[in-house]
Amino acid sequence: RDKTVALCHELLTETLKIDEKRISYKVKPWFGGGSAGNALEVLIGGLELATLVFMDMKEDPDGKFELDGKKYSKMA
Repeated sequence: RDKTVALCHELLTETLKIDEKRISYKVKPWFGGGSAGNALEVLIGGLELATLVFMDMKEDPDGKFELDGKKYSKMA
């Protein structure tokens, strides 16, 4: 995850020349299609440019994590 975020930040600041003071990151869960995980929204001046999703959970009726009324468990 750290490497993915670092590469994203490098792309934005070094390749696209975006001032890093304009970049912010917002952590939130993402779910859909039976999978879920933490996500990091990449915002430039308040506009969402990208979302980095780290899928590490699967839908599971016995799971201990709940998102939007569905239960999930960690994947191996």
